[in-house]
Amino acid sequence: MNSLPDFDWEHFQGGCELHAHSTASDGRLSPGELVKAAAAAELKLLALTDHDTIGGIAEAREAALAHGLAVLPGVELSTSWNQHSAHLLGYFPPDWNLKAPAAVEFAQWLEHTRDLRRQRNRLIGEKMRAQGIPINVEELAEERRKHGGQLLGRPHLAHWLVSHGHAISMADAFARFLTPGTPTYVRLEGVPTSEAIGRIHLAGGLASLAHPSRLKFDWRPILPELAAAGLDGLEVFYPHHDAHLVRELGELARLHHLLPTGGSDFHGRPEDKLGTISLAPELLRAWPNHWKSPHEPIGTGRVHREN
Repeated sequence: MNSLPDFDWEHFQGGCELHAHSTASDGRLSPGELVKAAAAAELKLLALTDHDTIGGIAEAREAALAHGLAVLPGVELSTSWNQHSAHLLGYFPPDWNLKAPAAVEFAQWLEHTRDLRRQRNRLIGEKMRAQGIPINVEELAEERRKHGGQLLGRPHLAHWLVSHGHAISMADAFARFLTPGTPTYVRLEGVPTSEAIGRIHLAGGLASLAHPSRLKFDWRPILPELAAAGLDGLEVFYPHHDAHLVRELGELARLHHLLPTGGSDFHGRPEDKLGTISLAPELLRAWPNHWKSPHEPIGTGRVHREN
């Protein structure tokens, strides 16, 4: 691959998308197609934040070289805080070396997080077969791997249910089989949130709490604990956040010295549009002050530097 172009944080102007998924996890566009779509939307910075994998970053970078677009390596992690599910977004510098020891170790650790998903999928498959639904999650996962996908998630299971006549739509599949309270639902036992924050830091990144409005518990009381555990950011801007919630989240971010982050959570669905949630350049310029040095000890918290 050609050398990565320098990214000018100080003078950055233009649109960005900081929460997007590709076929490496549960998105509908390949990493290369996602970059092409971002360029067509006249974005200048794209963060690829696939679930529990950084496997699409290299392809996205290759595509970006031809489109005048910078790629921010990222990941979305499924974590567990006191038995509650919480997603973390991990962001790494544009020149993050995927072959460096810290990145390689992080990729190996992500294999462990995907193992937790595989265990969950097997349990879901067993419950569905007990209900008379002849799904084979191992075959589905293998088919995904043949097409470059490193993760089999609930959307893929829902698609199978629809295509095989067990549900009339994706929404129906989730409502009847894949949400809490349904007979075939299995909770994902994610890695501890504090561990995930530490792993992101060890690899040289910063960690932001994703889409707090979608969390199934009152997360506000634990925000000081997450900040003390080293959380760097809070996803203030998100499609489901109204103006009142954005103001509240912005205040909480300031109170706990967290970076405001934001993105559209793009998956390539018909209703999705890249760049609808674009972080203001003046907010983005603060990010370089929060990158971690690879292998910074876990639990050291954020690095604050005065400009």
